[in-house]
Amino acid sequence: MQQLNARQDRAIKPRYNHIVVAVVDGDFTVKRLVMRAGRIKLRAANPTFADIVPKEG
Repeated sequence: MQQLNARQDRAIKPRYNHIVVAVVDGDFTVKRLVMRAGRIKLRAANPTFADIVPKEG
């Protein structure tokens, strides 16, 4: 599991399938936001890159 430090523009509510910029382990990444059963996942559009499931807390 990777550490996710996300910032958001509070004027825009993040929703399923939005494209987001996130900071993961100190690096920026652009992924699609997926929420399933209340859990967040950052889905990679490129199949050569893994999806990111942030750890709890």
